[in-house]
Amino acid sequence: MLSPAKKRVVLGAALFVVFVLIVVPYINIEKYSGYVGSSLGQALGRNVTVQKVQLKTFPVPGLLMHGVEISDDPSISAEPMLRDDSEDGVLASLRLSSLWRGRLEIAKLTLNYPSLNLARAADGRWNIESVLERVRQTPAAPTVNKRPESRPRFPYIEVNNGRINLKIGQEKKVFALGEADLALWSPAENEWRMRLEAKPIRTDANLSDTGTIKLEGSWKRASQLRETPVSFKFWWDEGQLGQLTRLIYGADRGWRGGVRISGLVLGTPENLKIVTDARLDDFRRYDIATGESLVLQTHCDAFYNLSQRLFHDLYCQSPIGGGTTLVRGNLATSPQNQSLDLSLTAENISAQFLTTLARHMKKNLPEDISTTGAMSASLAVRAAADGIRVWTGDAKISALQVRSSVLEKPLLIEPTTWRLIGPGTSQFVPPSSKAKKLLAQQRMPQPDSPAFSFDPIAIPAGGSSPATLRGWFSRRNFDAE
Repeated sequence: MLSPAKKRVVLGAALFVVFVLIVVPYINIEKYSGYVGSSLGQALGRNVTVQKVQLKTFPVPGLLMHGVEISDDPSISAEPMLRDDSEDGVLASLRLSSLWRGRLEIAKLTLNYPSLNLARAADGRWNIESVLERVRQTPAAPTVNKRPESRPRFPYIEVNNGRINLKIGQEKKVFALGEADLALWSPAENEWRMRLEAKPIRTDANLSDTGTIKLEGSWKRASQLRETPVSFKFWWDEGQLGQLTRLIYGADRGWRGGVRISGLVLGTPENLKIVTDARLDDFRRYDIATGESLVLQTHCDAFYNLSQRLFHDLYCQSPIGGGTTLVRGNLATSPQNQSLDLSLTAENISAQFLTTLARHMKKNLPEDISTTGAMSASLAVRAAADGIRVWTGDAKISALQVRSSVLEKPLLIEPTTWRLIGPGTSQFVPPSSKAKKLLAQQRMPQPDSPAFSFDPIAIPAGGSSPATLRGWFSRRNFDAE
């Protein structure tokens, strides 16, 4: 004999089979396409159109929607925010427990090959903000709840092989995320979690080896969106430097190496703490093959204010050549505010490390070249809100000794000091017309941009007295005598 509970299960299963075989074929679900679209639109606060709806019964009951399009905020973008016109369609799997109570509740929403536009208006608003605000204001039970409540349970949202585009103002950028797999759900009361895995791409280039970006984390309900507590981890693995430079600049800059980046984002949009670790393995120029591996790495902490678009309390530390480099300061990224206050200091960097770095960057340097000595330097740049920058900097190099088989004997170079000179530096004073004539008569022309000058250096040349070298060099030019 079956127990009363088992009898109810058997009866329910039988009624479901009868419903599927007899009732479903006569249901004209397509006439509800407009109703389904308006229901989704009401939940998202956007206009939603659905071209066609089909009823699925196996393996679980659901609605298969084709031609789904979610419009964007017209004040931000005229393009749809999301479009899924794939043959697979959008599948809304229904909760059986809600069907028994006469209510339609989505358990899982699956999108295949959708295209999502993340757009930012000129005033800094993002199109996703209003959707998140709508979700924050809508009461919903956690996805994992087994029993139905008066509130609908938040569905498990799954995106397979999607593409996430970036649009700033009316311009759609060439940067995008392809092969994007995303999951979104509510694990507990007033909390949402997200998981994303995608590959960075350019829409105007065929790239490979740009690596994989992974992101996972959570956020919680707050009285205002800007006070929302967030906690995210991110990784960028298996990226190759040559492909990444092509991704960023549109052309391969000729550098090679494996890139790994990981980090945390904690806090609220008004005060986000960002912790990042980056590592570059086997850095070299594309046409240089060397047996020694050069590793560069750094650790950074910073705080970011999303509404003001301001990085502050930036601190980056990098161990290099037995010494340390430090970057500190603040940086505003808003067009209305381009203030800047950054400083870089390098302490006790070995000359041998700089020689190794030069061998990985400059072809045809002797493999057996070795150098003793060390360098310390400081560099700072400051700018007001108008963005006009002023540079300061200097460097001190101890006595150097250079050895190589191409040299008859070791090359000895006395200690020297470098200083930042030229237009755009703190010590630069525009010369008068008379001074310009005097400068034009000098054998050594003056730099037309910030440049490092170095004090006269005594270099033994085999004569009775050493040769003296002085000059300057910048990013674009150099001069010496």
